[in-house]
Amino acid sequence: MRKKWIITGMAVLLLLGGYIYGISQQKMDEEIRVGLYKQLLPEAAKFEPLTDRTAQAFDGAGELVAYIGLSSHTGYGGPMLVGTIVDSSGKLREPVILENNETPSFLMRLAASGYYYKQYNDLPVNSVLMLKQDLDAVSGATLSSRAVSDSVRETAHSIAREVFHLNPEQPVIEWEFGTKEIVTILLFAMSFVIYKVKKLQRYRLLFLGVSTLILGFWLNRTLSVVQFSSLFLGYLPSPKINLLFYIVLAGVVIPILFTGKNLYCTYVCPFCGLQEAAHRISGKNIPLGKSAHLAGQITQSVIICGSVGSGDNHQGQCDNL
Repeated sequence: MRKKWIITGMAVLLLLGGYIYGISQQKMDEEIRVGLYKQLLPEAAKFEPLTDRTAQAFDGAGELVAYIGLSSHTGYGGPMLVGTIVDSSGKLREPVILENNETPSFLMRLAASGYYYKQYNDLPVNSVLMLKQDLDAVSGATLSSRAVSDSVRETAHSIAREVFHLNPEQPVIEWEFGTKEIVTILLFAMSFVIYKVKKLQRYRLLFLGVSTLILGFWLNRTLSVVQFSSLFLGYLPSPKINLLFYIVLAGVVIPILFTGKNLYCTYVCPFCGLQEAAHRISGKNIPLGKSAHLAGQITQSVIICGSVGSGDNHQGQCDNL
């Protein structure tokens, strides 16, 4: 019991420390913003604000270089801070990801596509800038593609209104509900049925294997520490365009509330499926002593609080841009 209180206390202290650090960094918002502007457009010597998120960039001779802005939207793993450049004629340049908490492989797919960033070049500042309308997503990195396009749209449309006195057309966002969402709902429903019907529990490993293939490899919709920390910091993806996230979240939380059991880890979690598969293949079961177990709990607390703390700092920057 005493060890449990020690771990809880450490977690609270780390979380509090991360929060205080994030608050202290907000005092540097203006300096951070100018630094990001300079990173986005190195040839500029001076920046004059248009709004709290956009600015005019001038060279050393006082000539207008471009209009620039910053915006942040949530990808798969967390917020992505995107810089947008609009030239003096009202045409877009390639966007730049300045900061992110995204899964690296998704960003690599955007870069490796060869077309994703280039398709923004020369688009009018008042373009719809919506995937499947005037922009194409990268297969396997749709959420990352959308986070960039949403960020560019927010900045570009702000500049269109402030500088060019245009009224950009707003995209029509429809609910995305199809095969993937239906399969995921059925997957969680079946996990509850297997839990309730004892005769079916002999098929738990088989079902866990199927879930690993569906959630882990096909849909890539496992819940991670980073996603939970993003939720706590208020980075909520739109349910219209990322309904799968909320279906998985509900599938994890609702059974816990009604049964008191973590059905996700037992019947659905792809990580659990891979772990049990490795155990079955190797036949090894290495017991951990109490000290190793305690060290693991402390490490877990540090990782969780560290991710929340760093996210808090990032949120302080993004929310005040």
